[in-house]
Amino acid sequence: MALDFLKAPIEYPDLPVVKKREEFLELLKNHQVVIVKADTGSGKSTQVPKFLLESGLAEKGRIGVTEPRRLAAMSIADRLREELKDESLVSTRIRFLEEGPKDAPLKVMTDGILLQEFRRDRLFQMYSAILIDEAHERSLNIDILLGIFKDVLRNRPDFRLVIASATLDAKLFEKFYENSAVLEAEGRMFPVQVVFADPQQNDSKSRGDSGLVEEARDAIIALEETVGKDNLLCFLPTERDIQDLQAELLSKMDESKFEILPLFGRMSPQEQKRVFKNSGKVRIVLATNIAETSLTIPGIAYVVDSGMARVSRYSPQNRIQGLPVEKISQASARQRTGRAGRVKPGICVRLYTQEDFESREEFTEPEIRRSNLSNVVLQLRSLGLSVEDFPFIQPPPRSAFRGAYKTLFELGALSGVARDARVTPLGIEMSHLPMDATLSAVLLRARRLGVLQPAIIVCSALSIQDPRLYPSDDEGREKARRKHKSLGGHKSDFLCYLAEWNAFCREWNGTSWNSLRKYCEKNYLHFLRCREWMDLYEQFSRILKTHFESYVCPFNSFHRDSLHIALLSGFLGGVAQRDRDNGCYRLVGGKDAYLFPGSDLAGKFPEFVVSAEVRETSRVFLNKSAEILPEWIIKVAKDFCSYRWFDPKWNSVRGFVEALEEVSFRGMVLSRSRRVDYGRVDAKEAARIFFLEAVVEGDMPTPFPFMEHNQRVLSALRATEARQRRWGICPSEDLQVDYLMDRAPGVFSLQTLKDFIEKNSDKALRYNEADWISASEAGVEHIEAFHNNPVMDALHRKKITQILEDKKNAKLGGVVEFEKILNRQIRAELVFDSSKSWDGLSLEIPADFLPQLSPAILAHEILKWRFWILESFLRELPKSERKRLDSKKEELDDSFVDALERNPQKSPLISLYEAYRNWGETEGSLPVLNPQNEHHLRLHLSIYSSAYSEKFSLELSPEWGVCTFFDAVRALVSPCALSLSVLGVAYAWCPEGVRAMSLSEAEFWQKFYRRISGVGVDDSPLKSLFESRFVFLNRREESTFALRSLLAMTKEEKEKFGIEILELSLPRFSGIEFARSHKVRSFSDISSHRTNEENASREGLLRFVSDSAYLGVSAFVKAWDVFREAFAGFRKGAKVSDSLLRLASVLSAEDSLYFRIRRIAAFLQGEIFRENSGEEMALPLPSAKSFRESFSPYFSGRFLKEHELKKAREALACAEKARTESERFESALVLQILLENFELLRFKRSILAQAPEEKVEMSDLLKLRERFKNR
Repeated sequence: MALDFLKAPIEYPDLPVVKKREEFLELLKNHQVVIVKADTGSGKSTQVPKFLLESGLAEKGRIGVTEPRRLAAMSIADRLREELKDESLVSTRIRFLEEGPKDAPLKVMTDGILLQEFRRDRLFQMYSAILIDEAHERSLNIDILLGIFKDVLRNRPDFRLVIASATLDAKLFEKFYENSAVLEAEGRMFPVQVVFADPQQNDSKSRGDSGLVEEARDAIIALEETVGKDNLLCFLPTERDIQDLQAELLSKMDESKFEILPLFGRMSPQEQKRVFKNSGKVRIVLATNIAETSLTIPGIAYVVDSGMARVSRYSPQNRIQGLPVEKISQASARQRTGRAGRVKPGICVRLYTQEDFESREEFTEPEIRRSNLSNVVLQLRSLGLSVEDFPFIQPPPRSAFRGAYKTLFELGALSGVARDARVTPLGIEMSHLPMDATLSAVLLRARRLGVLQPAIIVCSALSIQDPRLYPSDDEGREKARRKHKSLGGHKSDFLCYLAEWNAFCREWNGTSWNSLRKYCEKNYLHFLRCREWMDLYEQFSRILKTHFESYVCPFNSFHRDSLHIALLSGFLGGVAQRDRDNGCYRLVGGKDAYLFPGSDLAGKFPEFVVSAEVRETSRVFLNKSAEILPEWIIKVAKDFCSYRWFDPKWNSVRGFVEALEEVSFRGMVLSRSRRVDYGRVDAKEAARIFFLEAVVEGDMPTPFPFMEHNQRVLSALRATEARQRRWGICPSEDLQVDYLMDRAPGVFSLQTLKDFIEKNSDKALRYNEADWISASEAGVEHIEAFHNNPVMDALHRKKITQILEDKKNAKLGGVVEFEKILNRQIRAELVFDSSKSWDGLSLEIPADFLPQLSPAILAHEILKWRFWILESFLRELPKSERKRLDSKKEELDDSFVDALERNPQKSPLISLYEAYRNWGETEGSLPVLNPQNEHHLRLHLSIYSSAYSEKFSLELSPEWGVCTFFDAVRALVSPCALSLSVLGVAYAWCPEGVRAMSLSEAEFWQKFYRRISGVGVDDSPLKSLFESRFVFLNRREESTFALRSLLAMTKEEKEKFGIEILELSLPRFSGIEFARSHKVRSFSDISSHRTNEENASREGLLRFVSDSAYLGVSAFVKAWDVFREAFAGFRKGAKVSDSLLRLASVLSAEDSLYFRIRRIAAFLQGEIFRENSGEEMALPLPSAKSFRESFSPYFSGRFLKEHELKKAREALACAEKARTESERFESALVLQILLENFELLRFKRSILAQAPEEKVEMSDLLKLRERFKNR
């Protein structure tokens, strides 16, 4: 098609995509969106723009072509000019550069430039068609543009969008856009043989980094030596892997024939260009994924693919940009394979299995799903687009958006973190700057602080790759480090950038680029990056409409603190505080991080740092960092700091209540030394302290007249108390404070009191003797007097009414409340009366709740009791220590709680001692509590049960461990049918009585008890059935198992309890023939008739039938049938089952009812009979030997008294003599209680550790024997 602006017809080279030209033009006529999926080398990047030019769309508007990289945009534009033979047809626009006429029909640009144009032209009216090239890269800009085009296509039917890529998920794009079509074209490739790793020899889970290097080495050597010498490209994930593999290959390959060349992003251009030069040797290129798409290395015959790559991934939770090594996608693997086969047939060796390849993601995850979305959110919101409703082709996770909102709020770009937060004026200004949101915030702040030039220099450096070079060889790397370090020493990497800038700018001085190039080579700097640094500096200066006389920015021309404050405003997420204990830094999110070894701060360890780059590789590193002061954080992030106030005190000199202010930022304490006016923080609490200490106690330089009046009234009231011998007439200090606060609202300091009196006089603050006497008629608490006193306001009356109501319900004269213990509501009564033995907390505990409780659990769950113990403990400390811990009660309580959780078996008091020992300083003696005299330190338990008519009262001491507690409540086990765990066994109820047993046996009897006690009323048929069963079991008398009761049950009752309808089968219970012509109708009949043949099994079979009743009616009926069949066999002389006879023999000799039942259950379920069961072992109680070892430190500690040691020795002797399970259990219990008491005594007597050289004390007899032996 001939067009007016074309000077010559469009010519096409012989490329695969050209064969699809007619098909493309036809699709373009009928569809708004054409998706071109063409292999690498097909010519899509250069020929599709010519197709669009030929289609005539350029007559309606320009044709835009976007590339993700500037270099690609420049090279594509040059190629199009060359093929079209007319430079006026193509223009180029990238950052900092614009070439060609502005009205050229073809415009090649980066995707970022097109996104900026969207601000001015929401529907891209100047374009008739746009080609998005390399769309598979799915950068942030590409994904935003793809979403924007969705709306453009809807509003402009004439607009055409072409999406092109080699490895594209065409179905995803076709589904995303309506009226779209897919065009596929093959590349110009030679066949490539793909070889996978052998599954038998490849273990990716156990393979580490070194294993990967070894496998790559072996594959390279095998290809070069076996297949033939040819150029090879090996993909590895990290620079470290490349350096390790290079060293391996150099030691094993002939350097005269092979050239080992590394290739990664941080190399200098000269080093990178080596891979393109033909030296006559076979080239083996070891590269990161930079060689996957960015660079095409000619002449590659072999590819070795490790299948791994470093991927940039942002964590919105930790706010860290990580570079983890991950498996590449199938699309990336195919892209790597395509590096071979460009010039001749090739081979690709994949160091992973085909199964591994097929399990990988088909396409690489788009950047928008693994990046910091702050810029995306700011751009969309500033463009007036809704982030939540924006049509992303693959929406990022919501957590990423939440992190972006949080970051933008910190930067001041948004008014809040909510989705509907508005963009602030600062945010709008930031969005107009074509740079990262953090850098734009830094520059705008720097402009206000007067440090714009150094900030532009630093931000330009942060926008490019590090211009400093570190050669790959050790010697060169060390020289580079020394060179760069010579410009350091500022405790700031940002100032190091500034020093580098000043150095090469002085060398360049605006004259020759040649001199700058030589300077860069000499000083290990990347020349092109330095050029880019300078370009960015000029661009940022133009954007901010500023100009500086010189490129050089001397250090004495600006305030360094202001520069770092400006940088801090953009990098609050990179603030970290030194953790001295762990030798690292703690980031704002709580994650540990380390200073980068190459940082200017390495080895200096400042308290606070800010980092512009937090990256996670082998560990989290703080890169590009500087030392900061905590005051700067408060200045920059005042709205994000949290404030706490401690130790409020009345200051008579300053005339107000002051408190210690703690300022923290995301868990980092920035300041804790400033005393502020507490009245501005908590006026009510400040007023209470002010009236108590300043007014009531009179701590004031010059008392007010009303204070002197009130003292005279109080003296008169005390005299009245003395005359009448009745206490409570004179009000307490707290009541006086309440009275004064009520009468003088808004007063909390000396100045506010003066203002109040000046305005209202002091009449309201003067006491009236008659009022206080009248109020005291109800007793010390003045309840009725205050209830009827017109002075008291509605708040007091409501409070008093509630107190009166609680007193009516209280049984002990206290306040009724409910404590939540292990998610169960327990009725409690709180009494404040130290003269009463029930002073403190009284609890009503259901008996069935006891198995879950211990003293430690109760202390953990009941905050009041734990605080009382803690308060009493602190009160007994020396004054200096008490003062030190006064502001750290919460931390000590946290340690107390941790100790209770770690040691639920120990007494609460021991846990407190251990917490104090581990947390605080333990020099000197430890305080001794006295729960016997301080009644509130004991829990007053009232234990009740429906099975136990009387309540069981217990005074639980914080000195008790779990065994002492068990010993106190064990009397309830029998009447309440409980099971209590202690010493690794259970002390529980069973039909035979109460005894120690295994946990599994206790669980069985608990289930059995719940089954029989869960029956309804006492006269129900099933209840009678169970009662008769117990008669049958215990007395072995005649019983038909309560058949009348069974018959009397309704069908519904039988179904409810799972009992079969047995009416038709009842004859089976009527009798059995035990011998010829003799029927047996009772068990007593059976026991009176025997023969020699069944004499040995008679007792066992009787137990078999009777014990089966514990398993339920069905089991009993089944056992009865087996029993009846066996005796029928005896009668007929037939053989009875051997397993039944063995079972009967075992049952007759087994004393344990539980194990008999277990054997019967197994038999009835058809399990193979075993003579010995692993469960029938002795109870797992501690041995006497283990107890003796536990007592050894106490015998050698020399802090126990003789009678205490004697008691322990006697208990140990009893334990060694114990033979039965019952004796062993009781001995173990006594010993464990002694251990609990001894551990408590160790703390009380301040023996915190045993000296290692001490030996276990010998008995007196052995001591005498040794003494005489030595003589």
